[in-house]
Amino acid sequence: MLFLENSARVLLVAHAVVGAAAVAAATHLVVWLKKRRHAGVRWFALAVCVLYAVQFALGNFIYPVYRVRVRAEYLDQPGAVAAAQAARSEARANVDALARAQAAQAGRASAPPSPAPAADEEPALAGEDPADAAQEPLPLYKVARTFDIKEHWAALGLALALGVCFLARRHPAEAGPRDLLFALALGAALAGWIAALIGVWVTLFRAI
Repeated sequence: MLFLENSARVLLVAHAVVGAAAVAAATHLVVWLKKRRHAGVRWFALAVCVLYAVQFALGNFIYPVYRVRVRAEYLDQPGAVAAAQAARSEARANVDALARAQAAQAGRASAPPSPAPAADEEPALAGEDPADAAQEPLPLYKVARTFDIKEHWAALGLALALGVCFLARRHPAEAGPRDLLFALALGAALAGWIAALIGVWVTLFRAI
């Protein structure tokens, strides 16, 4: 049993919700700084810092489960991807067969077959037989590597959020620090958006 494995899905939902809140707060902070609304800068900066820290902590809590159950057991295993693809194809064929049988009993025309599963498949190349391409699962180790890049963006965003909080509390309305504050806030928002989009993209292939 891995650390917090029984609570991993709940923590994943919390991680996503807090992450969305962190991105929203960071984006609002950039807008407020752009419009020179300094009244709420300190509050937004503190909110960004706290939300980033909580989101980063939640991500670290569930990372061991992701590392073993998602990456090691699936993304890095072409055989596991192929087996999952075959299981989905078999299930879809069973559903199509049942639909045709029900249509025949009702005296209707046979239902059209369901489209082939494509989430884990690589599109056919020019001149390649689509049936052969369907047998080649997408090399999902590339997805795992992209997730590692996401972790670096999240860490960068946390560091920038800490800088934003520090500057906002000391010099919220001075010209020089304000320019640096805007740059740090913009960087924190961009890092948050990139990390969030990559995280959502990876879960499309496999979630905890």
